[in-house]
Amino acid sequence: MIVFEDRIEDLINLIPNINGFKTHFYWGKDGKDVNRYLVSNDSPYPFVFLTQGTERGDVSAKEVLRDCRFILACQEFDLDKMNDQRLLDSYKDFLNPLAAYMLELFDVSTISRINEGKYRLKRVPNYSESNENPQIDKWDVIVLELELVLNNNCLKPIVWE
Repeated sequence: MIVFEDRIEDLINLIPNINGFKTHFYWGKDGKDVNRYLVSNDSPYPFVFLTQGTERGDVSAKEVLRDCRFILACQEFDLDKMNDQRLLDSYKDFLNPLAAYMLELFDVSTISRINEGKYRLKRVPNYSESNENPQIDKWDVIVLELELVLNNNCLKPIVWE
């Protein structure tokens, strides 16, 4: 049996450091679960959060397919920054490269493929699923949605260019 979250974590661990920071992986019920990580001062960043989903499998093909919603998050300490400045800092330095690595990774790894090669990406500065906590506003995110197919092949290292 393919455990989706385990395979995703294996893939995320292949992403090289971005500006000296390792990417961390979490998963949970929905975007509100992300808030727990966002308000915690000891949450490492950048991080990728996968929301729960339903997998559809093909036993004979030894693969599973799932509609995925990934939240890629990076902390921004200057709450007064306008979106154009956040785009130059959080997004250019961390989140855009992270999204690019993930899309390339899902496309070229031996254990994954993006179904039909299609995805949706949304940049959300000052992210929060709800406005419960002002600490959350210091996070910028990219929401990446795609249909991902995973198999039980051996994961081979990725050579990043």
